Amino acid sequence: TRPSAEDTKRDERQYNIGTDYFLKGQYEDAARIWRELSEQYPSNQKVQDAIKMVEDRIKRTRENQ
Repeated sequence: TRPSAEDTKRDERQYNIGTDYFLKGQYEDAARIWRELSEQYPSNQKVQDAIKMVEDRIKRTRENQ
């Protein structure tokens, strides 16, 4: 079933919260939110790209410590 308009708005807010976390350097929090969205929208390329980006950032951050 397709998500309702209300669900879509909620999920878009969640995506934006993930973006806020990412911009603040809270990469693990961003990854958690985007992975949750990925479970609901596995074919959403925007979410998949965000997860890849944050995973790369987490990896680079760990390498530089």
